Amino acid sequence: MKLLVVFSVELVKTLQLLAEERLTAKQKKILEYVSVMSDSVTVTSLVHTLTDVLRCSQSAVWNNLRPLKKAGILSYGDANRKGIPVKMTQIGRVICIHLVEGKT
Repeated sequence: MKLLVVFSVELVKTLQLLAEERLTAKQKKILEYVSVMSDSVTVTSLVHTLTDVLRCSQSAVWNNLRPLKKAGILSYGDANRKGIPVKMTQIGRVICIHLVEGKT
């Protein structure tokens, strides 16, 4: 059991460091924004909002959201499952906590 706990701690640290090194600045800002959202919003609504917040095109926002979903950091609906709100996964929360702590 002790080996599993050590492995889990090391795995979390590795995920956090990977995220810190490999996520783009926009992806980090997206995670910060999603982490403090109080309302449930669909991904399309979020893209419209982030276009203003990040001052970039909708395609740039989509291009930064897709890898976050594919990596299991964010979850949201798709063409077959519309209307599902954007949520940060448990892994996403762990990564986001690390990113925010690294700023302070």
